Amino acid sequence: MNREYRILKDDYLNKNNTIMTYTSEDDMENELSIFINNLKFNIERPDLYGKFKNRLIGLEHFEFDSYKSLARKKGSDFRKKESQIEKEFDDLAKLQMKESLYKNYNILNTANKENFLGNFKKIFEDHYANIDAYFNNLTSINSKIEKEIWFFIEDKSPLGSYINSREEGLKIVKPFQFVEIQDFLIKHNLVKKILYGYFNGYENNLLLIDNDKEAYDRFVMDYKIADNEQCFWFDVNVMGFSSIIKI
Repeated sequence: MNREYRILKDDYLNKNNTIMTYTSEDDMENELSIFINNLKFNIERPDLYGKFKNRLIGLEHFEFDSYKSLARKKGSDFRKKESQIEKEFDDLAKLQMKESLYKNYNILNTANKENFLGNFKKIFEDHYANIDAYFNNLTSINSKIEKEIWFFIEDKSPLGSYINSREEGLKIVKPFQFVEIQDFLIKHNLVKKILYGYFNGYENNLLLIDNDKEAYDRFVMDYKIADNEQCFWFDVNVMGFSSIIKI
């Protein structure tokens, strides 16, 4: 099992098998279940592929978050700091631990709306640049049937991304609530659908949406446009705990 398939199954579907859909296609629940359960991963790119309603779908995965982005290809500020904390704690445990060790760390919160939107677009562009390779590799698998590219995108902002509304309090925010992102995605129309993974405050959820104006118009009937809303991200504290188990 490759990493992307494990994430889709273990982090999402095995915990909550409901996928919210904004698509013009019928019988999505049954067809999606068949598609996901029969995904394959024996080519380099896209990450996953499978048959969906007589079409061959390539599913490319990427993650983004709302923290400050580091230099190209080096990920986010949060990921770097989290990795540094893990290494520091492991080194400390080797040197100081007798029976147990506890240490609390705070990660500086650099999350904001500009990072949320900018990181989404930047990483999307990086993967979209390979779209010819995705189609070519799918054609090598089956040259006769129609092919589509979908993106599986995860918001990995720690503890989720929110709108902070005076009237409604904290509500989950998704990129499709921003006109800027809708316009950006529609211009990248070789991606036909987006499978979006996010944390809703207590569990991981999935949403599937067509990459077209009709789907985004239906989406914002349920989730209001967030262009002028204040966004919010929680501060993150990381606790390190280790103990020696005597046998």
